[in-house]
Amino acid sequence: MGRLRPDKSLHVFLISSTSRFVGEYECDDLLLTHAWMLWDSARLWAGLQENPYSRNQYIVAVSLSEEPVSGGPTSLRPEPDFSSMGEVFCSWLAVLFGKRFDSHGMIQGQGRFHAPTQNAFPPTSYPQIGPNNHKPRRDCGIPLNLEHFGKLLPLFMGSDLNCRAVEIFGAASRLYLRSLRGVDADPEAAVLDLITCGELLSGFYDYNEADLCDHTLRHIMHTIERDLPNGKTIVKALNPDFPYRSSISSIMRWRLAA
Repeated sequence: MGRLRPDKSLHVFLISSTSRFVGEYECDDLLLTHAWMLWDSARLWAGLQENPYSRNQYIVAVSLSEEPVSGGPTSLRPEPDFSSMGEVFCSWLAVLFGKRFDSHGMIQGQGRFHAPTQNAFPPTSYPQIGPNNHKPRRDCGIPLNLEHFGKLLPLFMGSDLNCRAVEIFGAASRLYLRSLRGVDADPEAAVLDLITCGELLSGFYDYNEADLCDHTLRHIMHTIERDLPNGKTIVKALNPDFPYRSSISSIMRWRLAA
């Protein structure tokens, strides 16, 4: 095989953001860096400032080796499909920085070159809002520097991973990214995605059931139970699990189980 053929273990993804980042992140098996445009490109200069046409491109290169499978000829095994990992990286970056990211597909993988997805993104309607602007998110204040991507790696690398936490984070991060992307076209749906994202995250924690009812609610329920003729029946109708679970918690748990 010629030396210019792509390495089968190297997978490269092209992503972009309406925001602007500096720096890069590199470790043994992953590189997150810039995909530079020509200096005379109008798109390059448009990405330097907040405006409806701001969009900057980045490269994610990751080493992914196929796990050996015992038994059977190798040629008959289906090759793994890593093409969706660009979306995964976009969702992780969106959570970390609070910015919109879009995947343009895999441009190298499985020992082959690939054409990027020719997505035509319309101009941003609100370039100054949080998901699109060039400022750090206000709640975390993480600088818009790609080197901070390393903060997420402990969630996915190591021998003591919590598989349930990874699954919930993955599902919630996809909803969060979809919300950031939908702000321009459908802000109502974007809010619903954020609410569902929060419900998924809340389902991970095992709260003390008694703590889910605040002092005022417990006092009201106990007063009804004590002073009204059918107090116990009324309280049970209002919330069958009282005093151990609030109505909101019951609804959230039901939705997660559905």
